[in-house]
Amino acid sequence: MRKRKMSVIVFLFLLGVFWERPTSASNCQISKIAGNSSANAASLSWSLGDCVSKVDYVSVEVNHTSWLACFNSSYDRSEGSGHQVYNVSYTRIDISRLYPYSTYLAVLKAIKGDSVLGEGQVEFTTESDVPDSKPKPKLKGESDTYRHTIRFFWDDPSSEDCMYQNGRKDGYWVELRGLDPWVTEPLIIKNQSVTANEFYVGDLMPYTSYKLRVYSKNVGDLINQNVYLELQERTKPGIPSRPVNLTSTTISESSIYLSWKPAYPATGLIQEYRVRQGVYLPGGDVAWSTEISVDTGHHTACTSFNRIEGYVCYVVNDLRPATIYVFQVQTVNKDIESPSDWSERTTSETASPTIVTVLPSGVEEKTTSTSIIHHEETGNNTALVIVLCLVVAAVILGIVSAFLVYKFKLDKLKERLRLEQSISLSRLESSYGPGSISTQGTNYTVSPLSIQSRRLPEPPPHHVSSQPFDYQGYLDMSTPSRRSSKSARSANNQIQVDSEDMDGYLKPTFPQTDMISPEIGEDRFSTIPTQSYGTTTNSSQQHWEPNPDVTNVRPDLLPPGNVDRSSPASLNSSNSHHQLIISKSVDI
Repeated sequence: MRKRKMSVIVFLFLLGVFWERPTSASNCQISKIAGNSSANAASLSWSLGDCVSKVDYVSVEVNHTSWLACFNSSYDRSEGSGHQVYNVSYTRIDISRLYPYSTYLAVLKAIKGDSVLGEGQVEFTTESDVPDSKPKPKLKGESDTYRHTIRFFWDDPSSEDCMYQNGRKDGYWVELRGLDPWVTEPLIIKNQSVTANEFYVGDLMPYTSYKLRVYSKNVGDLINQNVYLELQERTKPGIPSRPVNLTSTTISESSIYLSWKPAYPATGLIQEYRVRQGVYLPGGDVAWSTEISVDTGHHTACTSFNRIEGYVCYVVNDLRPATIYVFQVQTVNKDIESPSDWSERTTSETASPTIVTVLPSGVEEKTTSTSIIHHEETGNNTALVIVLCLVVAAVILGIVSAFLVYKFKLDKLKERLRLEQSISLSRLESSYGPGSISTQGTNYTVSPLSIQSRRLPEPPPHHVSSQPFDYQGYLDMSTPSRRSSKSARSANNQIQVDSEDMDGYLKPTFPQTDMISPEIGEDRFSTIPTQSYGTTTNSSQQHWEPNPDVTNVRPDLLPPGNVDRSSPASLNSSNSHHQLIISKSVDI
């Protein structure tokens, strides 16, 4: 019995011990949760008390609950932006990627293994930011436009875009800007904050385009400069201004050329121009007689310079010669009843007619003409003439420059060719001139041209044969007469050869080598009438005189002019640099 009691007491003790642990764990609470937020982020902190050592980590779950700018309490629960879960091992967390001007609920859980030891939660709101929405335009034609005023209208942003308001709406911010060139400065003509869905602006220029930018604005003057509605309107046309720069130029006896420029800026779409002409009265007043309607297409009659500048030109015809006319111009806008005021006056006198004077016969006829030209476009024409002169001068300068470059290159080419030719001649003279390697040891120093143009000296008379040569017998090698005459000529030739000293004739000037002369048959010898002339090289000098009874068989050897061929000095070459080589002919 006692043992049973002891068992019950031990069981109850152990049960009490193990029952206390869950009870103490359930009392682990997350407290002192605090945080602050901005438009897109928030920071949370908390305390675990004595449970810090018992907790593995803290799970933080953040849920988007509503957009405060929307009245239907809509929210976003998509992953990333509307629902986020973080597991942290410390007592602080920074949360990002939040919606501006929205409410969030953060639930914190202390986790130990798979058990939740304690929980806590907190609700927070993000700050406002610039809106990402813009107003909507009204239907076309809702704006009121006048000559000098415009009233712009628009609608609030769509209710479906309330999540992009990012704050509490506080009206609109508007900026007025000009579109036409004459209203581009300043960039922003007028800007201000408005609470209604309209904007009225005055003191505008007629027939001018403007644009209005409308921004949504939140409390705190929060404006998104990148998101806006843009509206454009043009003021209505008004009474036109009078034309300017009216000029006139006399063309002939009956025509005057007019040009003018429309007023700037334009006050409407120009429908036409009106030109009136008149003449001066004796008292100085003007009697206006004719009014001409000129359409806007007459700018094509202007010069190119005037067309660029926007002038309108017109030629008034059917005028009286030698008459002073006065002109004025006014502008008429489309859909506007009242025209502009008349422009400043311009005056021109038509040319006088040509006067032909008939004079008596024998007197030269003369014609005279007079004209008065009030040329008020001298500046424009002078500028045109200057431009043309500059163009012509540039063309002439280009042609002259091209010619000079061509001439310079041609001179350089000629100089190069002369240099190459002189180099070639120098090489030739160094190869074949006196003292050169190719001519050393020889007497071949006479130029071929000088040899060809020089006549040989007249042969001595006692060496000239007066016997005619039998060519037919010489050519006929088979005839006995030729063979018999051959022997006689051989004997005769032998006699002539023996009577002459051969030491000074045909002496080679090059080194001698042993040569074997081929045997020459009897048929190879013939008696050919030749003539020997020249000087001998032995001590006994022979002198000869021409014989008038002997006829020369070499008329080509006659000297030019009256040259004394009897003198040995006449046989020398006329070339002062090279001596004439004289050879002696023998019968072989």
